[in-house]
Amino acid sequence: MDPQRLFKNNRDRFPLLHIEWDTEENIKSGVDFDTITCHSAKKVNWICSERGHRYTTKMYVRTTNGSRCKECHLESIRVYDKEAVTELRNTVRPKSEATSIGDATEEFVRDILADTGIYKAVNKVGDTGSGADIEVLHFDNSINFIQVKTIVTSKRSYLTARNNIKYEDNMLMAFVNKERTVFSVAFYREVKDLLAVYFSLKPNSKHSDKIYIEIEDFIAKLIELIPLSTTVNRMTDDQNKEYESLNRLKLFCENRGVSYERNTTNGDCVDGRVNGYTFQAKFSSFNGSNTITYHLGIVKNAGILNGKRMNKPYAVGDFDFLIIEVGGTREEPEKYKGNFCIIPQSALIEHGCLKSATCDGKVTMSVAPPDYTKPQWTNKFWNNTDQLVKKH
Repeated sequence: MDPQRLFKNNRDRFPLLHIEWDTEENIKSGVDFDTITCHSAKKVNWICSERGHRYTTKMYVRTTNGSRCKECHLESIRVYDKEAVTELRNTVRPKSEATSIGDATEEFVRDILADTGIYKAVNKVGDTGSGADIEVLHFDNSINFIQVKTIVTSKRSYLTARNNIKYEDNMLMAFVNKERTVFSVAFYREVKDLLAVYFSLKPNSKHSDKIYIEIEDFIAKLIELIPLSTTVNRMTDDQNKEYESLNRLKLFCENRGVSYERNTTNGDCVDGRVNGYTFQAKFSSFNGSNTITYHLGIVKNAGILNGKRMNKPYAVGDFDFLIIEVGGTREEPEKYKGNFCIIPQSALIEHGCLKSATCDGKVTMSVAPPDYTKPQWTNKFWNNTDQLVKKH
């Protein structure tokens, strides 16, 4: 026989739990410690005897599982200082200077190539997080990709450009300094073994044969070598899914008379604009669980703490709309593609998804698919472009 059953009541059987029983709050709920069944699934109130934390959990969780205060447990296993994490997540991080400088250099190269008039189109595609920054579309519809790097002044009084990301060996790389007075062109295979490429204007120095101080010479060399650059814009699976989803969103908008503009940077929370409204786009490929809803993360970069990247919820004011596309099921992975749940900021605030002065926000959310018939707060936003009245 269970020795605990020899006791007459819960107070005798669980003396430590009785100490933590929140009598005041539980009386309001009509719950008594001695009469509630120890295996009850009813949520009751507790006060942590160690640090005074107030919390709610089911009765059986404490009597059967022997659980303790969740906050104290998290404190005991916490890797990062709680106050440091909170401060990091509450800090407003402006778009970094490095991101702004990089965007400006990519736009500079895009514009000078477009101005030559010898290409069908020149597009900035680095905002997708892909391996290329510029897409060059020829009149025969063939495509070449190039990477753009900004040259900065180093402590060694040389001009340097960081080169610590892997690209295709035949990726053409255009190097431009911030002042637009020094230029270089090289294939990745020529510089891939270097963490940084050093450019010296001294005669016969390394890479001096690839350095130009006249923009006309730089443009001529780009035009000469672009046809030899990679035709592959390599992306991770997740980047490719996002890229394809955004292309479907663009087509979706065009078919409904909604203006669509893709953002030119990946340095903030805005992926683009629809009828002038800013949006953040999310894609969930398929629902692999037994539930019908799709789960997705709704977080942004909070910065680096102890060498690890931290995330935090989106905040009020980050964007006007959250636009979600889901894929399908394991059996039909393409089932829902081309449908978009266009959720306004006001609805996200109402459901506590965004961080504000009075709400902590959420790091994940669920959305039901467009053919879901039961009540779910996101249902009414599927393919709802009526709310996208043009913003003046």
